[in-house]
Amino acid sequence: MSKDKDMDYYKLREKRSVTAEKVVKILQEHGTIINIEKAQKVLELIYKLSNLSMKETLRRVSNHTLKNNLRRFTRHKRRRKGNENS
Repeated sequence: MSKDKDMDYYKLREKRSVTAEKVVKILQEHGTIINIEKAQKVLELIYKLSNLSMKETLRRVSNHTLKNNLRRFTRHKRRRKGNENS
């Protein structure tokens, strides 16, 4: 799949509770005036960054969990009797 088709798939699947109109209203309350088209672009960027952040967080958590599980089940070498350095 190309990148454009991937992004279209995610646009259809994810729930978006914030609309461009809400973004325009929120920004106007804070003194920034933008049009609907720019608000849609801002929303796209926010959703892309949040998806990227979640993927990275989940990847880190799964890698950390995997490392901890491997560490827990590693086999330790037996120390020889009379050898103080091992």
